[in-house]
Amino acid sequence: MKFVIAQMLHESHTFIPQLTTLGDFNPLGGGMPFEGENAVAALRGRNSSATAFLDLAENTGADVVVPIAGQALPSGPVEDSAFEYFCEKITAAVKKGCDAVLLDLHGAMAAPAYPDAEGELLYRIRSIVPEIPIALALDFHCIITPKMVDNATVISIYRTTPHIDMYETGQRAGATLLNHLKGKYGAVTVARRIPLMASLENMGNDTPPMKQLIEMLQQMEADQPEILNAGLSGGHPFSDIAPGGMTAVFVTDKNPEKGAAAAEKLLKTAWDSRYDLIYQPEPCRKSLEYAKSLDEGPIIMADSGDIPSSGGYGADMTVLKEAAAMGFEDIGVGPVFDPESARTMFAAGVGSEVTLALGGKTQVPLLNYVSAPMQISGIVKAVSDAPITLTGPMLKGLTISLGRMAVLSTGSMEIMVTEKRGEAIDLGILTHMGINPAKKKYMLIKSRQHFRAAFGPIARHMLWVCGPGPTSSDVTGFPFEHIERPVFPLDKDVRFRLDRLGKW
Repeated sequence: MKFVIAQMLHESHTFIPQLTTLGDFNPLGGGMPFEGENAVAALRGRNSSATAFLDLAENTGADVVVPIAGQALPSGPVEDSAFEYFCEKITAAVKKGCDAVLLDLHGAMAAPAYPDAEGELLYRIRSIVPEIPIALALDFHCIITPKMVDNATVISIYRTTPHIDMYETGQRAGATLLNHLKGKYGAVTVARRIPLMASLENMGNDTPPMKQLIEMLQQMEADQPEILNAGLSGGHPFSDIAPGGMTAVFVTDKNPEKGAAAAEKLLKTAWDSRYDLIYQPEPCRKSLEYAKSLDEGPIIMADSGDIPSSGGYGADMTVLKEAAAMGFEDIGVGPVFDPESARTMFAAGVGSEVTLALGGKTQVPLLNYVSAPMQISGIVKAVSDAPITLTGPMLKGLTISLGRMAVLSTGSMEIMVTEKRGEAIDLGILTHMGINPAKKKYMLIKSRQHFRAAFGPIARHMLWVCGPGPTSSDVTGFPFEHIERPVFPLDKDVRFRLDRLGKW
């Protein structure tokens, strides 16, 4: 057998004005996505679905072609030329002949000319070889479309938030496809959607009601042999991609009726819990006051208003300004995205005194959002431009570059500043620069869910401190144009509705 395996990972925040380039798909920055043997080497030992596909192929003795592998930090839509580059590489490999295609995709990637980018890629592959089996591993925040369902043989979705089961998701998708190839199963994919836009804060698989929904689909999979793969997509509220909402995807053994019934049962349960899936943020001052009332650290304060893992910048200074005014002591901060300040401190060197207009300097016209910097002085404590290899549970094995980095010490605060966007989803990002979260009373980071995988084991307390920004949990004012309406909670008097996505 011969498999074509590829990775094209991007979560598009469609309201962000900056487009994502081809070079952004190289986590080391500035280069091209990995191709061929370089792609295979880059994927080895990683917590990724593509890595699981490679291991499956190796264990089954299949030949493998990896035309391209790339992942970009969530941001604005992907340039059409970058999307076309991925498509050309993948379809060229398929044209040379293969028995199956296994794709590690996000599921919420958009390009200006192709809002349903993943669906378009699948359509092009199937146009080349109409009967080719195609397996997808998708992010939990994917947006399932009819084009994706009609052109995929198997769809498997992460079940954890923070996403620590990327490898396992690839294993599920690959194993189901392999059995389909062997004739053991006749995989048929069914998808149903409901008009529910859940809050990202309420999508943790370890908290109700999402915990119960994930357990429910796992039990369905265990109890009903015809169900080969059960999945739930929470959706992504910052991607204005039709149809949007929450979707259940069931892969069955030639039994679409069974899949449709299971999807309806799961989604009806979700709908009945819809109010518990919506987060109600409180003023950041109130959250900071609560954090300051706590005695023992580490106290992890996650500001979700402007986070890179949802497509934001990591540059809004509102919460940090408030914390400084309130007199927080022994607080670690970062990373703060500010190329200008990072370069200034890097050039000044360790021990130098600097005065900065820190952070801010970003704007999103579609959201009427403009961020202002924070005037601050301190001493440069550390500088580096070395790549960082992540060791935490989420992206273990991935090596990234944040460009030039520096730490500003003010006495009460240590602030990590970076030339490129990054999020504290791994302790190593901070310890690389000499900030040890386990030794701090407070940590103020830009994150929403993903920090919990790394920070949970060391934290005495974890809480959200919701500042403003392009990834605010309150999306009621976002100018959506493409998602199907009405949808809860954006619209009033929304009734339960089950939409079929795809043929079945």
